[in-house]
Amino acid sequence: MRKIMLVSEHRIFAQSLAAAMKTRSELCFEPYLLSNMGQAALDAEVLRADVVIMDISDARDKSCGYFIALCNKLREVLPACRLILLLPHDDGKCRQMAIDAAQNSMIDDFIYNNASLDYFFAKIEAV
Repeated sequence: MRKIMLVSEHRIFAQSLAAAMKTRSELCFEPYLLSNMGQAALDAEVLRADVVIMDISDARDKSCGYFIALCNKLREVLPACRLILLLPHDDGKCRQMAIDAAQNSMIDDFIYNNASLDYFFAKIEAV
């Protein structure tokens, strides 16, 4: 089972996504839900997460630099962990930050928050 850590301030969304993961046994995902972005690196290290999905779709109060620093910290403590950002579909600044981060190997991939569940799960399986 791959440990999938979802870091989101949206509890209903995170719980719904975790429930969807559990209903699809072929995925072999074990979801962990966390709501504190600032503690993500520590939690990922303790859990020995295989994949970390950071939901930044409504984190407009934090700068792009904050997320880049968080991704760098995650890479430092868990170099083999795959990092995926969940982005707002209508924010060009976040989109460009994610593209740059992926090109510089700071993250492995990103997904827009209006993607289907099938697409979402396919992306997670692919990393």
